[in-house]
Amino acid sequence: MLPPQESIEELNGLNTAEALKRLYKDVEEVLAEYQATTGKKKQWIWEVLDHRSQHSRFCWVPMVAFIISAVVLLFSGVALDNGLDGSCCLIAQGLLILGLLVFNLSLAMWDARLRHKEMYKKAVDLTSVLKRCSEVCHWRETNYPHLCSPYSPCITLQWTYRDGKVVNLPWALLVSGDTVLIRPGQPAPGHCTPIGDKECPELRRGEVYSPPPNVGGHDNFTQPTARQPLPPQPYTMQETPYLRNLRQCLQEATLRPFTFHDQQQHLLLTTCVEEMAIPCITIFMLLVNGLRLAYVSNWVTAGPWYEMLVLGPVRAVLPLLPLVFPTAWLCLTSYGNARLVALQHSSDSQENEVDPFEETDFGEKKSCEMEVSCVQLRRLFLDILLGQHNSLPRSANLLHVLGSVTALSCVDKKGILSWPNPTAEKVFFLRSTRDPTPNASDSGIMEVGVSVEGGRGSVESENNLLQPTPTHHRHQRHRPESHTVAEQLDLTHDNACPFRLHFDDPAWRRYLSSLKPLGLAILLNTCNMDTQDHYTQFCSHVTCEALYNEDLVPVSNRRTSCNAREMATLMSPNKCLCELAK
Repeated sequence: MLPPQESIEELNGLNTAEALKRLYKDVEEVLAEYQATTGKKKQWIWEVLDHRSQHSRFCWVPMVAFIISAVVLLFSGVALDNGLDGSCCLIAQGLLILGLLVFNLSLAMWDARLRHKEMYKKAVDLTSVLKRCSEVCHWRETNYPHLCSPYSPCITLQWTYRDGKVVNLPWALLVSGDTVLIRPGQPAPGHCTPIGDKECPELRRGEVYSPPPNVGGHDNFTQPTARQPLPPQPYTMQETPYLRNLRQCLQEATLRPFTFHDQQQHLLLTTCVEEMAIPCITIFMLLVNGLRLAYVSNWVTAGPWYEMLVLGPVRAVLPLLPLVFPTAWLCLTSYGNARLVALQHSSDSQENEVDPFEETDFGEKKSCEMEVSCVQLRRLFLDILLGQHNSLPRSANLLHVLGSVTALSCVDKKGILSWPNPTAEKVFFLRSTRDPTPNASDSGIMEVGVSVEGGRGSVESENNLLQPTPTHHRHQRHRPESHTVAEQLDLTHDNACPFRLHFDDPAWRRYLSSLKPLGLAILLNTCNMDTQDHYTQFCSHVTCEALYNEDLVPVSNRRTSCNAREMATLMSPNKCLCELAK
């Protein structure tokens, strides 16, 4: 239940412009602190030169080979007698290799520096957005999520006083000095202190607000008892929660796992070619040419000693040096990421003709071909290449991630693959044994006769399900008096439709007399706009009570003996549990 209007007027909190300005200043302080600690270290220089770094495209090994090759060629062209054409050719080759050395080293250093500064630059862009929003944004109460939005682990919302009203504010927009209302059983978004009530504890980030047992009377539940729901407690934020995430992002931006392509590039180019092949070929050429010059020069034609022992190994090693590899790697990676971003923009620009909240046939898949214009692709390529795009292509290389996918494994994460709002998974109810509902466990095998037409059972099949079979009567034992039996039905959420649930038990219609009151209660509580406030308070109170009552354990799964074909054909066509009340 929301606090009364009198208390809202007493706790006005911050206004939107002031809160955004505070957030802007806090983010700027974190960025200045990060720049002061890491700006002078120049870690990207050692990352490029280190031969063990899998991010390096031009380490010290090829750099030394480039220098030796250039010096040998220049010395041979200047000091030795090779004729005018030969000397000019050797000098030109030496200068070309020297130029490639400078270009590749500068390119590798520049790319590594952009990767280390990418997250920082993204945060700087964020500060400019915050500053602009603090000057022009005038948010109304309708711009925020609904106050009675169900709790979801993936969407972190907090009741906050903003502009003299209580709004559902995302944690990322909370700042130090905000006045928040923490509901019972809710984790604290950050370090906060209570207002008014000195008995309330001071909360740290992640700590759950749970009033002492003597306040709410957390005794064992033996019979239905009227209880006073616990009200939300006002707290004052002592820190800005977003700063913790920002510091973590800045510190771990360069510590991401190496991609498969980075590992293979380091293995093939650095380990196999630069560290093994180049030294082995150089030593082999020196031994062979030395033996040839010393022992077999009388039978096999041999050139001058400097050509056999100096120019020969250099010319054998030159094809193995990464002359254009750093440039090709950077350009191809930038082009691939540019195409991915362009495809994403093209898909976002297309009109979505399917409303996910409507009953639509999702079985028909429409093939859509997305076209990317050359002008847009060239602009994105240059932005990504020069480090001006905000998609973080160097910190989180989406091209490498998608290019190394060999198998797709979907891990359900609330709010990403499934719906963020809580979804019913089980229906638990109590029924009397006087009901004509047979127990499947007594008969051993459940006999279900169903004729399916168009994916739905006929009326005759439904009547057969509602009536006990003669086989069951032979095994049913006589009960002289009625008892209460606990039943549980498992539900499966239809991912194609947000308001459709399927019963896993094909004989779910036998429990309609118990399911209809549940559907009516859900319809009156969750689907009624007038009872949202009370229902939200009820959920918070139950969440807090569950922290103290050890008897609140989940019920066991209820399984039935039916094959997969029966489960596929006997799923409920109802939209939601509310429909059972009709």
